[in-house]
Amino acid sequence: MKLIPENGPWPRLLVFPLMLLAVSGLGLARLNPNLIYRLAHCPLRDTTGLPCLTCGGTHSVVALMRGDFTVSMMANPLVSLGTVLFLIWALYALLATILPRFRRSLELLEHEKRAAKILVTLLLIGNWVWVIAQFR
Repeated sequence: MKLIPENGPWPRLLVFPLMLLAVSGLGLARLNPNLIYRLAHCPLRDTTGLPCLTCGGTHSVVALMRGDFTVSMMANPLVSLGTVLFLIWALYALLATILPRFRRSLELLEHEKRAAKILVTLLLIGNWVWVIAQFR
C-alpha cells in the first residue's frame, strides 16, 4: 500500500455534493427533529420484520451529532464509523482542493485489495448480525 499522485479528481470532488446533502439533512433535522424519525422507515423491516444493514442508522447519526458516541455505536456501529470516516474524507477533500500538494490516491496491491474486500464483507456481516440482535 502506498500513496501516489492523485489519479483523478472525482473521488475527492464527490464529497462536496454529498456534504451539501448532509448539511441539508442536518438543517432539516434542526427545523423539525421529529420529521427525520418519521421519514426513517425500513421497507425490509416493515415487510419481513427483519432489519436491514442500516437499520438504526438515523438514531446513530443523530446520537453522533449530539456527541454521544456510545449510543451511536450501539444503534449501528457501521453507520457511526462510516459517518466519522466520511467527515475525515471531507476534511481531506477540502484540504486537497485548497492545497494541491496533498492530492494523493491510495494504491493497493492485489493481495491488499483481496484482504480489503474480505474485511469489508466481514464488517458488513458482523454489523448486520449486531443490528438483528439489537432489534430482537
